Amino acid sequence: MSLLDGFRDMDMIEQIVVLEKVREEGGHDEVVDLMALYEAGAGDDAVDEMVYHALYDLLEKDEDEVIRGIAGASSRVRELCLRRVAAGGFAAAVDPLLLMLADVSEPELVVEGLRALKPYVNAAVADAVMSWLTHADDGVAGMAMEVLAASGRGDVLEKIIARVRESGAMGDPNAPCDLRLALSISAIAAFDTDAAVEFMVDNIHHSNPMLRRLIISSLGGAGERILPHIGRILDQGSNDEMIMGANVLGRLAVRKGADILLARLERPADANLRFAIYESLGKISSMRSLIGLGDGLGEEDDMVLLAVVNGLENLFNPGVMKPLLSALRAGGEQGDRIIRALVASRAGRLFTAVLAEDDLRDKLFAAAAAADAETVNFFTSFLQSQGREEWVAELARRSKAGDDSGTGIRILAVDDSRAILAFYRGAAAGIGATVVCAGDGVEALDRFRAAGPFDLVVTDMNMPNMDGIEFTRRLRDGEKCALPVLMATTESEQGQKDIAAAAGVSAFISKPFNVDEFRDKVDELIK
Repeated sequence: MSLLDGFRDMDMIEQIVVLEKVREEGGHDEVVDLMALYEAGAGDDAVDEMVYHALYDLLEKDEDEVIRGIAGASSRVRELCLRRVAAGGFAAAVDPLLLMLADVSEPELVVEGLRALKPYVNAAVADAVMSWLTHADDGVAGMAMEVLAASGRGDVLEKIIARVRESGAMGDPNAPCDLRLALSISAIAAFDTDAAVEFMVDNIHHSNPMLRRLIISSLGGAGERILPHIGRILDQGSNDEMIMGANVLGRLAVRKGADILLARLERPADANLRFAIYESLGKISSMRSLIGLGDGLGEEDDMVLLAVVNGLENLFNPGVMKPLLSALRAGGEQGDRIIRALVASRAGRLFTAVLAEDDLRDKLFAAAAAADAETVNFFTSFLQSQGREEWVAELARRSKAGDDSGTGIRILAVDDSRAILAFYRGAAAGIGATVVCAGDGVEALDRFRAAGPFDLVVTDMNMPNMDGIEFTRRLRDGEKCALPVLMATTESEQGQKDIAAAAGVSAFISKPFNVDEFRDKVDELIK
């Protein structure tokens, strides 16, 4: 007698109890019964889901039934068995899998079958999967590349790289990147070989912005094996390549990356590269990062200093306060710059720690009280969260926010750097403008639709998810937006600016720029 006798006639509570008992005590007979039940369906989605999970667990110890399920006629059971094989431990299922793949044509089923082969890749499996590389369905071809990447075969890597080189995006800066190209880049990044990493790093500043974004995103998840190659770029690359390399190290956020960044700081570097290095150090939790950021408090460029302060806030611990307090107590113009950076970057933890110092409190309150209303509100809320009601009251007493009606200008600022967005907020406050911030083009489109109207858009060029060029193109074509678009960029190649102009960018401002230069540009474009 099976534990599942009369299952369909039970109420749901009884079914749950029975399925739990089957999980604990069930044998081969119960697996067979569950297979039949799952194939036919229990008539209720919730019950079907419970049956699925019970069967999935039991199949872990019933390889014969898994193999039968793969060869069976039921697509529901077959997909379940394929997922069970993909979890590992079913080497005997490889040959049945290959037979199944030779006999099916539905792309979804082929993808599941290829995924199930991934844990068992050997020479024979790789040879069999090669034929799927050129499949018409992108999902099938992409999964074949993913499986073959696990094999590490150099000839496969060469084929995938060759296909990328032959793509339109590789030779045309304006060409779009389709799904197959994106899957190819991901597959190349999955190969644990120097040749794969070298291809990616050599194209870290490719002229096609969309391809470049795919490469940088893939490198950001590639692990420590890419460190020597990024080190080479920071040692020998162009300035644009070095900035991209520094950004990748920030995405990796591994301690050895901080050593590479700090070594580069020991040599001459322009403000754009220093900004990128400090910003990445602020994402890497290590003592070396803190020391480097502490030294960066001597930076006189406002943008670079914002990156330093933002990094110290990200890595905040009591140890960061010694160099900060020392720099503030030294006073002078640099002390004032640091105070402004603390406020503009909304560094709540640093702000609160400095307020605890009697000799620095007055100057910090004065700077915060003169900020825009949103910044004052931020510090008010932060201090309330810390239970410092006396400081909340003092900030409210001193605050000038709201005293000036301002220009009424509304700016949409788009950048993946919190430090740059802080710069825009601080610069705009001086002319009474309001800034709405977004971290990439995708978020910016949402802000544009939900928080408009705006008078000006200012955007970075290189961002994850959607870069500034694609964002501008979407604004012009999709949103039919005629607003002036100002692009802020570190790019030194005129070709990149030409691509951006073709997409609809109105004007450019080259990083680094100061507050006056930014305000002049805003005034020029608004008028």
